Amino acid sequence: MQAWRVWAVVGAIVWGAWQCVWAQPLSQIPNPRQTDGGWVTDVAGVLNAKQKAYLNQLITQLERETGAEIAVAIIRRTQDATPKEYATELLNRWGVGKRGADNGALMLVSLGDRRVEVETGYGLEAILPDAAVGEILDRAVVPRFRNGDISGGVLEGVQAMAESIRRAQTTGAYEPTPSAGASRRQASPAPVIALI
Repeated sequence: MQAWRVWAVVGAIVWGAWQCVWAQPLSQIPNPRQTDGGWVTDVAGVLNAKQKAYLNQLITQLERETGAEIAVAIIRRTQDATPKEYATELLNRWGVGKRGADNGALMLVSLGDRRVEVETGYGLEAILPDAAVGEILDRAVVPRFRNGDISGGVLEGVQAMAESIRRAQTTGAYEPTPSAGASRRQASPAPVIALI
């Protein structure tokens, strides 16, 4: 009985140490606009170069056409914050969306937490409200994640978000903003959370 307790304690310590090593503090998640001029940070190594280039091209084209911005962050695990807090903080730190228009969104995938979060700025709330984002996640993202296709889920999710923004612009529900001068302040207070 004593040996069992010792191994349980050792196991708990090793597990805790592994979680700390695998987790990533916010300060270590690079802003893709500053590192490579793109929109995607994948510190977990989920996307291949072609997929990352495709997402960057898709989001750049969306930004040119509508002024809206989408950033993607794929991490191993959050540290000292919930995935929701990470998503909100990254959206604000990275300045996703135009100053004054608040038209940015961020998709955070936290593998170790088994979570995907989408934060939207107030300027996109009418186009990507919680219900619409939840439907995108339920239809396009989570089923792929459950089948082990994390990269496919990210690609489908970003495509669906971009299509929603373009569709809103076409119907007049969204007015494009100039492409110059990105900055960010606050995220919408009601993020969408889906379990992977």
